[in-house]
Order: sequence, then C-alpha cells, then structure tokens
Amino acid sequence: MKRLAQVCAVAALVAVTACGGHKTTYSANGTTVTTDDANKTTTVTTGQGSTTVGTGAVDTSKLGVPMYPGATTAGNGEISTKMANGSGEMVTFKTVDDFSKVEAYYKSRLPAGAEKINMTLNDGSMAEFQVGDQTTPQMTVVTVTGKQGETDILISSRTKSDAATSAESPAPSPESSPGG
Repeated sequence: MKRLAQVCAVAALVAVTACGGHKTTYSANGTTVTTDDANKTTTVTTGQGSTTVGTGAVDTSKLGVPMYPGATTAGNGEISTKMANGSGEMVTFKTVDDFSKVEAYYKSRLPAGAEKINMTLNDGSMAEFQVGDQTTPQMTVVTVTGKQGETDILISSRTKSDAATSAESPAPSPESSPGG
C-alpha cells in the first residue's frame, strides 16, 4: 500500500508538471541554461548578461516601431539579450501581403529619411529602414524582404542602458561651467 501511494504521488507530480509546462535548468562554470517548454524559450545566463531565444522572447511594444498589422511571428525567430551596457532584440514576422504594401506601411509610419535601402533583386525586393543611430539611446532597424506570395519583416533593436548612455555623453568643459 505504501509503494502504491509513492507511485501515485510521482504520477501526480508528473501530471502537474506536464500540464503547467516544464522548466529545465543546467549550470556549469558560471553559465546557466534554462529551457521552458511552456513558453518555448531557452535562456543562457552568464556573468555578462543573458540571452533568451524562442517564442515570446521579445516584447514587441519596446522595439520602437509599429508592428505590421496581421503579420505573424516566424516560428521561434525571436531573440532578446540583456547586458550591463544595454539590451538588444530581434524578431522576424511573415505576411502574405505584397512587399510594396509592407514597404509603404513602414515608409508612412517612420520618420522621413528612415528608409536607407530600397532595391529590386532578381527574385524579390528589399527595403531597410533605420530609426535612431549609434549616438541615440535606441536604434531600430526594419528590414523588409519580399518574394512572390510572401514578405518577411525583420526588426532588430538596440537600447543602451542609462550607464552606457551617460558614459558616451561628453562631460561639460571647465570653461562652460557656471562660475568658471
């Protein structure tokens, strides 16, 4: 009877774990790898920061550009990295809308001059938009590539931490300080 109770307890634990998803963590030499079956992500954490890959790894509201209506994420094409000097995200979307429609959407919703590349290739088209640059706290790049019947949208964003931003800002010169 005691053995039956133990078997039932283990079976119940397995059933609860299976229903709620499963997290597995491995650690060695200062690196931790965690897989989360429920969220379909894998996170690698080191002393320098962490990187998460998988579905839901990116909070698209923080990318700094609008999401194309009706576009869906392309499988596990999401990656998010956090380090002391800032963070970076990258996500890929797909739509059945024509390249020209997607390109026009971003051209009308991003700042003037954001479109840096627009070209037609043998088997499709490509446009790239950039909001911000290396000197701004956030820089986001939207790459739109289209082939017949499908358009891919790759959005990558880099955000500097407050410490990284202030480290790059020039200190006021003694001549310009008040009373100096």
